[in-house]
Amino acid sequence: MMLLGVIISVLILTLFFTSITGRGNSVPVQKILNNLASHFNGSAPIIRLVPYMKGHSKNQKFTRSYGSIRGLGNPTSAIVRLYLQNKSNVRIYIYTSSPGPVLNARRLETGDVSFDNEFIVYSNLPDEAKSFFFDENHLSTIRLLYKEGWSGLYISGRKIKAETKIMNLALSPQPIEEVLDKLLRLQITHAI
Repeated sequence: MMLLGVIISVLILTLFFTSITGRGNSVPVQKILNNLASHFNGSAPIIRLVPYMKGHSKNQKFTRSYGSIRGLGNPTSAIVRLYLQNKSNVRIYIYTSSPGPVLNARRLETGDVSFDNEFIVYSNLPDEAKSFFFDENHLSTIRLLYKEGWSGLYISGRKIKAETKIMNLALSPQPIEEVLDKLLRLQITHAI
């Protein structure tokens, strides 16, 4: 029981002293998440192994979290997840370089030669997922997100995720609203 108390104390101290450093300033992660949560009518739970906030934008639920090496220390990336209510079981993973094996997914050639040269796409249902890439708006939105510094795109009927190592893209409400608008453009709107 005492060991559990020590572990919880270490986690709480880590959370309160975890900060984002940039341009000589250091800002506590929890303060950033609290500010974002208030803007997006959400919340930022304090006692979490991975600091995050949840909120709503345009009637869509989303979370904003930080990632770091082994979950400890100052964050090295920011992750935005948009939650949807679609029924599709298709999952699409988009990379700029080979991620190695992707569990329960196979390589997908989209049919757009320039896109296939730029990105590596995997899907759990490649034949069904291919129709997603027939929409030029999807292709241009994916290219734009990567150009702006977002990566690690994951698209499914229930969730869309993007990650960035450019911390300024995820510190204030405006860039988060912009990425959420782009992620909404990528939603699977029908059963593929």
